[in-house]
Amino acid sequence: MVCFLRLSSAANYNIMQFGAKGDGVTDDTKVFERAWQELCNDVEPSSRLTIPMPNTFLVGPITFQGPCKSPLIHIQILGTIMAPQNPSSWNGCETGAWLLFYKVNGLFIDGGGTINGRGEAWWTKSSTYVHSIALHFESCNGLRLTKIKHRNSPRNHIGLNRCSYSTLSYLDIVAPANSPNTDGIDISLSTQVRVHHSIIRTEVIFIGSLGMNGQYNTVEGVKVRKCQFSGTTNGARIKTWQSSAVKVSDISYKIFVGTSLSRTAINFDCSNNVACTGILLDQINITSTVKGEYPTVYCNNAYGTSSFSSPTASCLLN
Repeated sequence: MVCFLRLSSAANYNIMQFGAKGDGVTDDTKVFERAWQELCNDVEPSSRLTIPMPNTFLVGPITFQGPCKSPLIHIQILGTIMAPQNPSSWNGCETGAWLLFYKVNGLFIDGGGTINGRGEAWWTKSSTYVHSIALHFESCNGLRLTKIKHRNSPRNHIGLNRCSYSTLSYLDIVAPANSPNTDGIDISLSTQVRVHHSIIRTEVIFIGSLGMNGQYNTVEGVKVRKCQFSGTTNGARIKTWQSSAVKVSDISYKIFVGTSLSRTAINFDCSNNVACTGILLDQINITSTVKGEYPTVYCNNAYGTSSFSSPTASCLLN
């Protein structure tokens, strides 16, 4: 029997109270499921679930299902949450995500701890093998994710889909250069999302993919500023399917400094059917990682302006 001591109407649940081992070897998935049910059913907005340090918790694929009874759900990660090492042990990962939060509004995750996807074993698998996103939020409005370290996801580190009014800040996301498709943050079908004060040492900041099977979508009001990229293939990217009907408009990139692995450092390859409009480049300074090579800009059906930028995007149509 597990007992909980409440000093007030709000509770500070500790995952160890539920029987977690936190030794990095014992599977604590079921314990996390029980703790989540307790937290999600608590009506007090000041209650929180703490994942303590210096423990490491081995957790398999899990869905944190909402909606919850409280308007604020607080999870404090101080220690490490670690994925199974062998992909074959990821049973029940039909969602394509290791840690999935679904329909949890008012979710607040912080603490300075680590989420380790242990993706090394996945990266050698064939492209037909379904690699999983480490941390995914589906229909979670009012999300706040801050001061968390993310390491070595099998695929994307963080995914947001159908999430509005969300803030991601002070994140530290790292995967080695040879890790395939380990995007830092993927955002789709979402509005009013802010990402700031974060270090992303993976592949890209990624919006998309959009327009699958010729569907009509829009990407608008995206503002990216004060970023530093080093040796990237794709730094800030908006991706759409070929022959799609996606309208990209009101996109601004300001104060970029960095280097590019590709000679084409800036690429606006827009649909021949639907133009990209309202593009703004301001104070861009991108150099090539290849000595003596000057980076270039490519534009196709793209309209906008460029100022104080190198390389100069003279191909943008006014």
